[in-house]
Amino acid sequence: MQQLHIFPNPFNISSDIEIPNPTCENLIINCYDLFGKAWKINYFISNTNEGKDIKIFKGDLSKGMYVIRITYENNINNIKIIIN
Repeated sequence: MQQLHIFPNPFNISSDIEIPNPTCENLIINCYDLFGKAWKINYFISNTNEGKDIKIFKGDLSKGMYVIRITYENNINNIKIIIN
């Protein structure tokens, strides 16, 4: 499993998640609250020389803690985010 980086975190409008694998395909991005309820999250994926950059947006999410699950190839990564 590769380590993903998120910045800034906590955030109040948007945050970036870096995936250090430029060849990863078939990204699946989900957002859950701490009770396991799925929430719609808006995001934009761009390619960089070092990998992929995912910009996530707060959208309709309320203040609090959530888990972003990113699945690609044989990797499943859960990232805790905090929205101010």
